[in-house]
Amino acid sequence: MKRHEPRPVFLDQDQAEACLELWSSKKFDTNDIARMLHVPEHAVSRLIQAARDLARAPA
Repeated sequence: MKRHEPRPVFLDQDQAEACLELWSSKKFDTNDIARMLHVPEHAVSRLIQAARDLARAPA
């Protein structure tokens, strides 16, 4: 039986901006945002973590 590898999911620019805006409002969790944008929750979590990492990176 052939196993299907999960394909990586990427948010487009509009989805990414909306995701970060919703997250910064502190009114929604990752599951809420994922459902609103119709994307997997792991994609939302990865984007938020990447944004945090960039914010912490030395200039």
